[in-house]
Amino acid sequence: MKVPPPLYIARSPTITKSPMVTHLAQQIKLPRKDAEAAVDVVFGAMACSLETGVWVELRGFGSSGLKEGQSRTGHNPKTGVVVPVAARRVMFFKTGKALRERVDSRFVAILRCAAGNRQAAYWCVRAVSLESTA
Repeated sequence: MKVPPPLYIARSPTITKSPMVTHLAQQIKLPRKDAEAAVDVVFGAMACSLETGVWVELRGFGSSGLKEGQSRTGHNPKTGVVVPVAARRVMFFKTGKALRERVDSRFVAILRCAAGNRQAAYWCVRAVSLESTA
């Protein structure tokens, strides 16, 4: 299966839901409204699973889950007073092997290409992504 081209938003370090929906609609030729519904369903199912404590695993991408944090005593840094900290659930994400290798290989290629120059790094990211889609 061919990997779809990466999502790029002009020099933005963050990808939000809207560009994801647009990318999905373009990739599988769906109306934008249907693509948005699909993204909502996927993220809604993941959120619902995590709320109930069910582990979410996407092969090749990663897995998310909850860890139970123990109650403990903490200190107020300003006053030094001992304060009880309640137990809580903490969400975590662990990257999958395929994603980790893909990110690491691109990062190494970018570092070799850019050698510390920020503008060169931007163009190297573009070049590396174009190579992977060819």
